[in-house]
Amino acid sequence: MESGASAPRPASGHSEEPPVPRAFRPSRTSRRRLSIPRRRSPGPGAGAAPGNSRATPYVEESEWCVPPQRRRSLSGMKGLSLLSALGVSLILINPSSAAALAPASLEVVAPPVLSAATVNTIRLMVDLPEGGSAHLALRAELEEGDLQAAFLERAVDLAPGMSVLEWNVPPEAFSAFPVPCDLLLSAEVSLADGRVLEADAEVSLLFESSLESGGWSVLFENDPALVYSARDASLQILVFNPRSVVKEGVVKVKFLDPRKRNRVKAGSLAVALQPGWNRITFPVPASVALQAKMKGDVQAKAVLRVAGVLRARDFVPVDYDLVASADAAPATGYAPLDVAFTGGATGGAPPYAYAWDFGDGAGSLAQSPIHEFESAGAYTAVLRVTDSMGGQVTAQVPVSVDVPPLVVSCDAAPDAGPYPLSVAFDASASGGTGTYSFSWSFGDGGASVEEDPVHVYPTAGAYTATVTVTSGLQTETCSRTVSVSVPMHTLTATAGTGGSVAPSGAVSVPRGADQTFTITPNSGFHVADVLVDGVSVGPVASYTFTNVQADHTLSATFAAVTFTITASSGTGGTVTPSGAVTVAHGQNRTFTITPSANYGILDVVVDGSSVGPVASYTFTNVQSNHTLSATFVRTHFVITATATTGGSISPSGAVAVPVGGDQSFTFSPSPGYYLSEVVVDGLSLGILPGFTFVDVQASHTIEARYARTAYTIRATATAGGTITPSGNVTVFEGDDQAFTIRPNPGFITRDVQIDGISIGPALLHTFLDVNANHAIHAVFESTTPVTFEILASAGAGGSIAPSGSVVVGQGSNITFTITPNSGFHVADVLVDGVSVGPVASYTFTNVQADHTIAASFAPDAVS
Repeated sequence: MESGASAPRPASGHSEEPPVPRAFRPSRTSRRRLSIPRRRSPGPGAGAAPGNSRATPYVEESEWCVPPQRRRSLSGMKGLSLLSALGVSLILINPSSAAALAPASLEVVAPPVLSAATVNTIRLMVDLPEGGSAHLALRAELEEGDLQAAFLERAVDLAPGMSVLEWNVPPEAFSAFPVPCDLLLSAEVSLADGRVLEADAEVSLLFESSLESGGWSVLFENDPALVYSARDASLQILVFNPRSVVKEGVVKVKFLDPRKRNRVKAGSLAVALQPGWNRITFPVPASVALQAKMKGDVQAKAVLRVAGVLRARDFVPVDYDLVASADAAPATGYAPLDVAFTGGATGGAPPYAYAWDFGDGAGSLAQSPIHEFESAGAYTAVLRVTDSMGGQVTAQVPVSVDVPPLVVSCDAAPDAGPYPLSVAFDASASGGTGTYSFSWSFGDGGASVEEDPVHVYPTAGAYTATVTVTSGLQTETCSRTVSVSVPMHTLTATAGTGGSVAPSGAVSVPRGADQTFTITPNSGFHVADVLVDGVSVGPVASYTFTNVQADHTLSATFAAVTFTITASSGTGGTVTPSGAVTVAHGQNRTFTITPSANYGILDVVVDGSSVGPVASYTFTNVQSNHTLSATFVRTHFVITATATTGGSISPSGAVAVPVGGDQSFTFSPSPGYYLSEVVVDGLSLGILPGFTFVDVQASHTIEARYARTAYTIRATATAGGTITPSGNVTVFEGDDQAFTIRPNPGFITRDVQIDGISIGPALLHTFLDVNANHAIHAVFESTTPVTFEILASAGAGGSIAPSGSVVVGQGSNITFTITPNSGFHVADVLVDGVSVGPVASYTFTNVQADHTIAASFAPDAVS
């Protein structure tokens, strides 16, 4: 049948497709190879080559292709090469873009039924992760016999990835085989690195002209055709239409027992058969399958009728058996024993229910449980399996559980030591019945029934302690040897530097014995003290421990015979070491005489006698006490010269001046600084051009003090703004000083004057490298008219004009006239409360504030 052809929709309404190569069908554990019953064979010789036991290898010109499930466009292919020697086209598929097989794998893809009368297509699928050269071989052999035919055997180069090879095998290639028959197609790929990939596929070979009724064929696809189920099922039936047109047919199915006495009809199905192979799905209701099961072991029979004429039939068995299996691991062992049971079932009507009886009163409903047998015994575990139709079957497995052997262990701690020795015994047991009794015999007449007793051995000797353990009918013993010795005591003798103790170290002494120790000082040493158990017994030469009953310690210390050398020095230097210096007998000791700065050694006196102004003196082989004294004389005085920031003094620092000598100093201010004063020995001498110390007889100090040259800048501003900084600003010579001019809201900077000279309305001015006094003045002007109020009033006897509240612009002038009434005269005029006299008028000039003016009058005198 051509690839891509499909069967018509059967009359039952089921949509069927033609068989596809086995490699592309879903994996099904129930799938069996197609088998052609030999009872329908037309006989040997049909399409065969009689007498040939092996066919001649045959390969038709073929081409490589990609199955529909793996087809891709050429743009996705990794490479293309032509195996011209084989007449085979090769397409290499990029494994990252195709459903590749496992690395280094091989699969044979062939239809389940091959025709001995037409061309058949067989495929090989090779997946090589690294590619390389290979040798390909494809053969066919009779499953029951030794007939073989080789279709291909060639050396090729394969690129990495999956290669799909396809051969169109002609009918002549099957001439060696009897038809119909079952064949095994086997493929082998030998790689250059020695690996060999193998695969095979089972197929049936038919020859259409030999089939019954002119080449018609009906085949059950599965063997057995049906596994019993309580639910509806279906049969897969293949029908071959040898005609070139669609034919109407009827497929009937029956279930028969082997003797064909009992039958159950499954029904019939009208189908439209396409030319070539057609797959038919035949429904089997659960009621029909159940009836077939009740009839016993049966076969399924399929009959094909076309135009009312019987064309073909096929028989295959039906599997209905329910079988239970049981296993146990381990099946033998010691109690308590954990056993893993495994249960299984086949046939019948899945799903299955499992029930275990372990034989010890316990059970489980799990398929594969784990059970612990606590007690010894012979058990039979029984598994009962029930299928969905109520069918039951059992399987059993024996389990043997034994009592474990009794194992006893024991220990003694300590197992050796002096009397009285307390020993802790312990015993442990395992196996047996799990219940134990203990009986100890200590070897000195003592006994105990405790599991872990403690026993005291009062005398010396070698003893064997034995424990007897009983568990049920089993008894085991365990023994340990205990060695008890006479007690020994340790006398630990130690000696410090300068002598020894004999014997020394850890001395073992039996209880009740005596032990004497001798203390000997080294030459030049004497015994300082002896401590016995930490208590002084004085500087003894020996010590004896009598009737020893315990451990003791003895420690001797020694001291060297020493002498004292007393070293002293006068002002102006030191003697090292100084004071009372201890020197060991016979040793040497050196003393160093060091004058201080500006001093010299005058004399060194040893034991009252001068040895001169030596820098060191050594006492050798000291055998007595001694004295050493050194005197020193002044040679220089130090004048310490310093200067503050802003200048220098020369010379400076610590200046050494010989006794009675002179020393002059000069002073130099730095730019921008001046000498403010000279201080000698803490006393200010004012400003001096220089200073000389004459006939120096003591140390002195001199300090030059400097100050920076400073100038004053006077900063002022009118009303209406600020200047920052303001007032008298001190500026050091050479420094810069900036001033910021800021008008208040409603004012502007009218002018800035530097040292009385206008520079215009600046907002910032900086004095650079100041070396003189200066002045800066900022003038501000209001941006809105400013007015002031002058309150004018007049008392009785006259008037003032203008009068009342008079508004005057800032900086304006205004004149007020005071007029007395007839018979009155001006008595006084007050301006801002201050009398200006009895004036007839008053003028306010350049008004910059509010004012008041009040006139008072007096009557004229009557003559």
